[in-house]
Formats: sequence, structure tokens, C-alpha cells
Amino acid sequence: MDDIFDKQELIGKGSFGEVFRGRDKKTGEEVAIKVVDLDDAEDEIESIQSEISILSQCACPFIVKY
Repeated sequence: MDDIFDKQELIGKGSFGEVFRGRDKKTGEEVAIKVVDLDDAEDEIESIQSEISILSQCACPFIVKY
């Protein structure tokens, strides 16, 4: 991730992780970077997988892209 994005300040926390402001190093585009600590979320792996599945099907500029 560090070679693609420049992670900046923390902008929020959710059920499964923290969200940081970031910048795409190649395009300069501002992005949100969600960091999920899988060690802390062992009991919630199925819920995390479900969230990723649902969000990966969304095509909205206001929803995280997977």
C-alpha cells in the first residue's frame, strides 16, 4: 500500500477499522484508505467479507471502492 498511496491523517473509525485521508502517488487523487486489523477482528471475519462483497458491487463515487 505504501508504494501506491500516501496515508495521511485519521479521519474516522468504523466497525472494522480506521479510515485515513490519503493520496494516490501516481495520479495525485485524494482517496480514503480503510485499514482493517484482521488480528483484532478474528470473530468478525464473515461480517468483513460480507461488507467487502457488498461494497465491491457498488458503483457510487461516495462509497469505498474495493
